[in-house]
Amino acid sequence: MDFHPFIVHFPLALLTVGFFCDAAGILFRRDHLLHTGYLLLVLGAVSAIAASLTGNAAEETAARIPGIAAELERHESISTAATWLAIVLVLLRTHLILKRKFTGTVRFAYLAGAAATAVLIALSGYTGGRMTYEYGPGIRPVMEALTHPEGGETVEGRR
Repeated sequence: MDFHPFIVHFPLALLTVGFFCDAAGILFRRDHLLHTGYLLLVLGAVSAIAASLTGNAAEETAARIPGIAAELERHESISTAATWLAIVLVLLRTHLILKRKFTGTVRFAYLAGAAATAVLIALSGYTGGRMTYEYGPGIRPVMEALTHPEGGETVEGRR
């Protein structure tokens, strides 16, 4: 079973809402929003890793759909960049918090990185959704139409 469609919504929601919590926390000087933003960033990065892993597993089958290669590569590149940026932000922010240096202009510099992550994850969602509607990876009739070269079995293991 392909878990990618179930998981991809989590990093999109968590990283985007986390950015808005951080932005509001920094602009309005509300620590509870900064704590919420940090928690959402950590959860968003973990879910982005899960989405990347499940996406890599689904890619083998999806890559066999005629004409999808360029879109698949674009989606994977954007998603990988978003995931790595989220991981870097978690590590950086954790370090800054522990050293008590997550203050002043450092917060605004961090916010720029969080904004970039939110934009990348939104683009990842857009490219993935567009790919699904245009090419149908993960859609049962499309997947059943793709057959293994040997034996005529479908991707799902059924005839």
